[in-house]
Amino acid sequence: MESDFPQELETILNLPGNNKCFDCGKSNPKWAGINYGILLCLECCGKHRALGTHISFIRSLELDKWKKNHVDLMIHGGNEKATEFFTSHDICNLPINDKYNHPYASLYSSNLFEEVGIEVPPYIKENSKKDPTITKCYQKTEETQNNQNQNNKDENNDEDNLLFGCLKTVFSYIFGK
Repeated sequence: MESDFPQELETILNLPGNNKCFDCGKSNPKWAGINYGILLCLECCGKHRALGTHISFIRSLELDKWKKNHVDLMIHGGNEKATEFFTSHDICNLPINDKYNHPYASLYSSNLFEEVGIEVPPYIKENSKKDPTITKCYQKTEETQNNQNQNNKDENNDEDNLLFGCLKTVFSYIFGK
């Protein structure tokens, strides 16, 4: 491990739940989501990097240099602790983008920063103050729309074909083609 904190990083690896990726459950995660104090596999790490460092700051347990405050966040966090919080707020099984942009995820991160005595980053602070019920309502509406769209796919195709046929008839009548 490339670090000034080899013992602390070993402690992080041994925290409850840290033997598996927080997001997908894959064994032996080697990446850390610092803002949440969680360990991730390589694949999920890539998804977190795509979220942006303001949402999920990523560090390798083996390749990166670590700062003391990052180590402290990880020691005070852990996959089991995060799982308990995320599950109790019904966001654990959301897609990664929805999960980590959710006000409850920011609240968890904000609490972790405060617990360690580190200033909470601006995005996390602002997002943690948003009303989570609005986000939940939006997700349910989006989920309902997706289900309806899937159920009505065949009906929509029939309607689209009928509409196209009508338009074709009207245009041929108007333009004589």
